[in-house]
Amino acid sequence: MEDTQGRQTKTFQRVEEMVDDSQYHYKTGRLVDQEARCSREAWAHSIGLSSVVYFELQG
Repeated sequence: MEDTQGRQTKTFQRVEEMVDDSQYHYKTGRLVDQEARCSREAWAHSIGLSSVVYFELQG
């Protein structure tokens, strides 16, 4: 009986750890996506400013 209860406890603990890990993976993925989006926006803004300066210098 104790052996079965011990296995159930270990299984429950492993499931809890996996649920916790999946939440952290989800949050990490969202942060990475947000950082990538911000980087793309900054790059696009930088290219736009470079184009404006280039055309002003040419004019």
